[in-house]
Amino acid sequence: MFNCYNKLIKLRIKTLLYLLLVVFMLACTNKPSDDDLKSGIYDLLSIEGVFFIQNIKKINSYILNDIHYYEINYDRHCLVGIDEAAYIMKKELDSTKPTNLAEEFTLGFLKSMPGIGVLKFSIMSQYGNFSKGETFNETITIPLIKTDNGWMVYYE
Repeated sequence: MFNCYNKLIKLRIKTLLYLLLVVFMLACTNKPSDDDLKSGIYDLLSIEGVFFIQNIKKINSYILNDIHYYEINYDRHCLVGIDEAAYIMKKELDSTKPTNLAEEFTLGFLKSMPGIGVLKFSIMSQYGNFSKGETFNETITIPLIKTDNGWMVYYE
């Protein structure tokens, strides 16, 4: 009976050590999942009613100062042309309430501009000229950081 008891203790110790090893391995390989990456891409690049992001592929990744950098290739499909995109974004700007002084200044500046010329120029400077139905294959590097609420895009 004593021998049986020793085997049970050894089994429990082995099980405990195995569980500790698994936890340690998970902690060492803690990185964003593919869903986290896709969520980051959509948060960073999607504009509802203007662009649809598809065919997301991870090309490369590295870690620097606890920030996980991912080189991502994707297709940006244009749901509307540049003029309609400017009207959609103007409508959204008009309904947006600033949450800090910088947003208040930026939104105030953009809302004060007559028409959509400045907004259209701003969109073109970031995305180029585009037409409805066009698809662009693009590659970017996005930084992700682990937070209490999960992985999020890191804005420097």
